[in-house]
Amino acid sequence: VKEGKVVENRMYFIRSAENRRREVLISAISLKSDSGAAGAVISWHDVTEQEQAKKVLRRDKETFERLVRRKSDELFQAQIKLNQFKRLSDIGTLAATVAHELRNPLGVIRTAVFNLKRKITETSLERHLENIEKKIAESDQIINNLLNYSRIKAPQPERVRIDELLQECVKTAHARFKSEKTELDVDLKPVSGRTAEIDPFQVTEVINNILNNAYQSRKASGTVRIWLRAEQRNSVYEITVRDNGSGIDPEDQKHIFEPFFTRKSKGTGLGLSIANEMIHLNGGDITVNSSPGKGTEVRIFLPARIS
Repeated sequence: VKEGKVVENRMYFIRSAENRRREVLISAISLKSDSGAAGAVISWHDVTEQEQAKKVLRRDKETFERLVRRKSDELFQAQIKLNQFKRLSDIGTLAATVAHELRNPLGVIRTAVFNLKRKITETSLERHLENIEKKIAESDQIINNLLNYSRIKAPQPERVRIDELLQECVKTAHARFKSEKTELDVDLKPVSGRTAEIDPFQVTEVINNILNNAYQSRKASGTVRIWLRAEQRNSVYEITVRDNGSGIDPEDQKHIFEPFFTRKSKGTGLGLSIANEMIHLNGGDITVNSSPGKGTEVRIFLPARIS
């Protein structure tokens, strides 16, 4: 044989005697002898099993790569959560320290103001004392927010009258902001006398925080109207708090439930984050709709579980 050259090496699909699809590799090699005679060697190989094995390997490789990517993402998210838990632990330690170091002197100041108000008769001084009381309440709320955020736990449901709970929140807001020129419109008739199984401490904390935000968002040139309503609809209690304050920028609305996010000059930025967490723990939901210059509406939905 003088030379040999591969003239064809191609894969074909054929049907076997059992009418099964098979993959066959056919190779043809040209031959030429010294005397000039020519010929060819043709061979074929059934490579069905090999090709199927390759496909399985490719599929398994892709599956493995997807699994690795998914597990890598899960590990990354787990690391983020671990860092968050550590951060919460640090916050808890800080909050406990702050509570211990600040609540005692705040208590002393509150008692001193109370005694002064009993003895002082000058009207001009009463206004200053009320401002001191307001700042004490604000400081106490900051401490509460830190402690609540670091100690959020599973709710302890109790059967409570939802209208009475909301009325207590309204009284608290009245007492805290009694010097403010704020009109408060309350409508609780749709659920008067109705009860629900909720954690009264957590829901009260949420409503107080939202009412505080509504009062504090008032415009410098006017008053804030707050409308609070609770109603039973589709086995859900709907609580609405609406103000006509400065509103929230659309870009900021994306972050309002994130811990420590705030545009205020004071405060921790934990109020709505705590509210969101506690309401969800009680099986409910919370939404915020706001327009710059037109005010904010917060709606809370809680499962009725009515008796």
